[in-house]
Amino acid sequence: MSKHRHYLLDSDVFIAAKNAYYAFPICPGFCESLIHHHNSGSVFSIDKVQSELLAGRPEEDLVQWVQNELPDGFFHGTGGKDVTSAYSEIMLWSQRNSQYTAPAKAKFATEADGWLVAYARTHRPSAASIAE
Repeated sequence: MSKHRHYLLDSDVFIAAKNAYYAFPICPGFCESLIHHHNSGSVFSIDKVQSELLAGRPEEDLVQWVQNELPDGFFHGTGGKDVTSAYSEIMLWSQRNSQYTAPAKAKFATEADGWLVAYARTHRPSAASIAE
C-alpha cells in the first residue's frame, strides 16, 4: 500500500532555492515541479508564509513568481478557530519553556513557524485519508 504524502512548505524552501542551486535562471524546473506537485495535491503552504515571501522587493523574481505563477489555493488560510487555538497553545508552550532564549521566543512568535506547526497539528491527514 502506498501513501499520498502532503508537504507543508516554509518560506525557507522558496528563499534558499532561489538563492542557491535552484535560482530561476538556473533551474526553472524546480518551481515548475512545486506547481506540479501542488496541482497533484501534495505541496502547499499557508498564508503566513505567503506574507513573508511577498515582503521582499516587488521587482524580485521570487515575489513576482509568488504573485503571478503560483495557483490559487497554494496558500491555505490560518484564520480558522482550530488553527488559531492550536497557535495559542503552541505560543504559550514556547513562552513557558525555559530552554529557549527570549530572542528565540520572540522570533518564533513573529514568523510563520508557529503558524506552520499549528496548521500541521490541526490538518494532519488520518491514515485512512493518505492511503491509496
